[in-house]
Amino acid sequence: MTATLRASLGDGQELEDEELLFSIQKLFQEAEDDIKGVEQSSLDLCTPAVNELRYAGHHVLKGLVASAPEECEEQYRRASRHCLRARYDAVEIRLWSLLDEFRAFQKDYQAVSIPQVWPDYVDCAEKFDVTMALLNSVKKTEPSDIDDQGDNRVDLLERTREASRQLEPIVSKAKIARIELNKILDDQKRQIRMGIWAIVVTFIGIIVTIIVT
Repeated sequence: MTATLRASLGDGQELEDEELLFSIQKLFQEAEDDIKGVEQSSLDLCTPAVNELRYAGHHVLKGLVASAPEECEEQYRRASRHCLRARYDAVEIRLWSLLDEFRAFQKDYQAVSIPQVWPDYVDCAEKFDVTMALLNSVKKTEPSDIDDQGDNRVDLLERTREASRQLEPIVSKAKIARIELNKILDDQKRQIRMGIWAIVVTFIGIIVTIIVT
């Protein structure tokens, strides 16, 4: 806080603002950590979350130069909400990435009975369906909605983080299951080729028989 602002506030107000700033710093760092986890898969997808941190920084600066204590506190609270939104956006991005990986897995092995190599596959697939429904139910909002407290992602943040914790190991299982499923696909292809050759040989035999007789 600036010297002029400190002089204009009582000790109680100054302490409260400092606590808010420490809280914002913690939320900002947590959001950065969440974003770094997503950057490994796709940097471009992180843009919404990074923008939210920019908005948070903007409100912190406005709070530092605010002339009225009430305005200072409001700007800090807006910064906190943008940090929370940044965390949610980062987790949401990771969830969509996990969903895309799982959909690709399902498409690759749609001709195979997956449960024969992955016994609890159906239960795992249901968790993805629940998460998909959750993400599709989220209302898209603008930064102004966050400033006006019309957008609160605190409860959604916890639900999506829990979903991410559940889906991460499932996607890892899918990668392992691919090994055995690929063997099944290879065996199916081999059987198809053998069936085709059997038909060809039979057809040739019929033709030869007709010619000879």
